[in-house]
Amino acid sequence: MAGALLLVRKNDQADDLFGKMCDHLKTQVGQTFSGLFKNIEYRQADRKSFLVIFKKADRDKFYSDGKGSWIVYEGTVFALRQTKLHSAQSLWDLYLEKGRDFFDELDGHFVIKLYDAQKDEYIIGNDIIKSRSTYLAENDKFIMFTPFLVTTAAVTEPQPDFDAFNEMFWRYYVLSKRTLFKNVRRLSPATILSVKNETVEEKTYWHFPETHTKLTFRETTKKLTESLQESARLINTILKKPVSDLTLGQDSRLIVASFLKQNLAIQTSTFGKDDFSEVQGVKALSQRNGIANNIISLSSDFEKNFGEYFKKTALLASSDEPGHILGRILFMREQQSQWGDGMLNGAGGPFYKDCFWEEFYTFNFYRESKQLNRQLFLKLRPLNKNYPDHFFSKKFLETKAKSADYFWEMFDESQQGIKEMPLSMQIDKFALTYWQNYAVRANDMANTVFDSFSPLLFRRNLEIGLPSPARWRWNKSNLQRAVMFAINSKLAKEPTDFGGINMMPKNIITFVPFYTRYVLRQTARMRNKILNKIGIQKKTHLQEAWDYLPIYKEFFKSDFVQRQINPEKMAISEILDFEKWNEWIAGFESGQQSLNNYELLFKIISMNYIFETARKFSLPE
Repeated sequence: MAGALLLVRKNDQADDLFGKMCDHLKTQVGQTFSGLFKNIEYRQADRKSFLVIFKKADRDKFYSDGKGSWIVYEGTVFALRQTKLHSAQSLWDLYLEKGRDFFDELDGHFVIKLYDAQKDEYIIGNDIIKSRSTYLAENDKFIMFTPFLVTTAAVTEPQPDFDAFNEMFWRYYVLSKRTLFKNVRRLSPATILSVKNETVEEKTYWHFPETHTKLTFRETTKKLTESLQESARLINTILKKPVSDLTLGQDSRLIVASFLKQNLAIQTSTFGKDDFSEVQGVKALSQRNGIANNIISLSSDFEKNFGEYFKKTALLASSDEPGHILGRILFMREQQSQWGDGMLNGAGGPFYKDCFWEEFYTFNFYRESKQLNRQLFLKLRPLNKNYPDHFFSKKFLETKAKSADYFWEMFDESQQGIKEMPLSMQIDKFALTYWQNYAVRANDMANTVFDSFSPLLFRRNLEIGLPSPARWRWNKSNLQRAVMFAINSKLAKEPTDFGGINMMPKNIITFVPFYTRYVLRQTARMRNKILNKIGIQKKTHLQEAWDYLPIYKEFFKSDFVQRQINPEKMAISEILDFEKWNEWIAGFESGQQSLNNYELLFKIISMNYIFETARKFSLPE
């Protein structure tokens, strides 16, 4: 199932309005989403609620006990402590046995909604990293839980949240539980919400580890090796021919190796131009190791229909991440689907190595610390790449001026209960809660259309990686290398894209050449960050994979874009200084703008489009 919208009325006095709201949602959902899904079902499952079920396949993920109670879920739910795939009925049976505590028995990427008729209570819960987004909106008559932000306009009028906008401009996605709509929030990870007697109660059922693991390095290696292979077997219960991303990085390699080790079917794919270094490197690696690899290129069909991909993904991902990025990802997933029955990716790898905190330990000569340097953190992470702001309104610029304090407060909020813990765990918690949203939202969008999994983000694996001490994970992770060597020593010998280092465990002899390459590559990354900071823009890895500029220039000429950039008609015009905006837009019309400026423009268009579409969902008086 792609998703389920749940509308709950707060009292019995609104029968006529409830019927009107249900009819309105049917009409607008049908007009907006019907072409995106295989089927959309509408159910009044009980007297106080209305369900809209968005289906991407024929699998039924709704169950009713015949006594008024029901359960529905989106995504995929596994048992945490068994190699077992759950169904709607087995989840209901587990709920009857465990009550709300049944969420603590689950793994996977999911949101579950249920109604307990005996208790007259609705319960909504998600996984520990909010892999599937759910938005909450309410007014004095209704509460809505929905996977698609635009639908909340039926309950509350969309108003721009400047803080969420600012998050997206600094990065390229919304990091926090905010949404682009001021009065709508996203469910936090590991959340259980209950609706009873017109009130919403909230509980967190899983908490970040409070101490380092008590296991030895060898015991942790063995446990993670076994857990990754069990993850492959779990996925095999639902996908018989998965297609995995395969890059020259370490993370996707671990996933592929876990399948190959057990002779489970798997194909791979790599994105980029024929002369892109990663495409060539993965092709050679695959040939040496007998791995089926397919190359994904942006065809003329993608270029011709770029606008449709842009709009489709803006709706599916609620513009939490811009349409030009997610449009390419959706096209990639469509291409992958021809080679298998579902997708895998290596998202979540940083929690098994040092990707989010490596610089902080390097600058501290690998000494452990419990205090984060605020200025260094802001410069290297949230504020490492400024965005042009001369065309924004004074009102919006007041929000941007507070960015440093805002992002630091976000980090500080993530540290509740763990401020005395080692620095690596503090940053990992911030990353899991906020920073990782770039991958989570992209995967969520793909999972709305196809079956898609990120095994490194399964709870069973995170609970091994997160409490591992920094000394096991820095310098691209002794732990990952040990696990990779245990699963497939031949693949461990292959070079990665990080300075050509491999994934073999290191000894006294091999450490020196390894560390030399590591430092050279690491300093190159730091140089790029410094250059970005002073205004000399360096291409990202993804920007190097394809020549996007001709596609973007052509898209700019489209009627869709021209309509979206007229400040007098824009739904989010209050963030703009009209005169300066028009001057900036003139640079695109003359073809003189940079790739980065096109990407900033498309962020703004994604935001405007979601507000424009949401207007249709506002309930007429």
